[in-house]
Amino acid sequence: MKKSLKDYHKIISDTLDAIIGDSGNESALISAARLIANNVAKDRLVYLVGPGGHSNMTTEECLCRAGMIVQLDPMIDATNLLHGTTKTRFLQRSGGYAKGLLEEYNVQEGDVIIVINAYGINYLTIDMAIQARKLGLHVIGIGSHSFAKVIPAAHPARHPNGKNLEDVVDVFIDSKMPYGDAVIDIVGSDQKVGPTSTMCNIFTINLLMMQVVEELLEMGVSPKIWRSINLPNGDEFNASYFREYGQRIRYLL
Repeated sequence: MKKSLKDYHKIISDTLDAIIGDSGNESALISAARLIANNVAKDRLVYLVGPGGHSNMTTEECLCRAGMIVQLDPMIDATNLLHGTTKTRFLQRSGGYAKGLLEEYNVQEGDVIIVINAYGINYLTIDMAIQARKLGLHVIGIGSHSFAKVIPAAHPARHPNGKNLEDVVDVFIDSKMPYGDAVIDIVGSDQKVGPTSTMCNIFTINLLMMQVVEELLEMGVSPKIWRSINLPNGDEFNASYFREYGQRIRYLL
């Protein structure tokens, strides 16, 4: 196997180890999971938004996903790349869109929203967190501390206030994405390859949702969890969830 492939594997493995080995993340995961579990125990939906193109994949990971709790409502339409990458780029650097999106989903005071963006700097990411807190939501952020802190204040992607995601949320979980996202040099290429952000984001959200299940069980609440539709009786197992939440979770049906 090529050295570059082995190097990529090591960087990914080391990064995932760093996520789970961070004591700050340990306490943040518990705090965030308790916020979520308290609402799920009351059968309130939990909202997820990935304002930044590929960050949407993490929200999609949470919709009707085997092993995930049911009461997750991803805002997949936020900056989905199906809009086209040019439109997506402008949306994530535009003001006003966050407020409209929150109104569209009819979020309520006391709801929980998870804002996921590995870079943690763009206008929509910061504005989404700010607007959600103004409405009285509990805001959980997932992003890379090490990346955000070194991006210049004048970068065109930044929110005008210059803040990073961790500055504008109630609980922040560090996804540890390495600087630049792509991490491997290959001789002859003038750009690095081997992106990391999606794996960092999805690993982190999976840790969080597993912790939510732990919290629910400790509360004496039996969690509702999706079963793979590709398992025997998977459709039958999930049928009641589709009936109960099909009109509540936007992209479920």
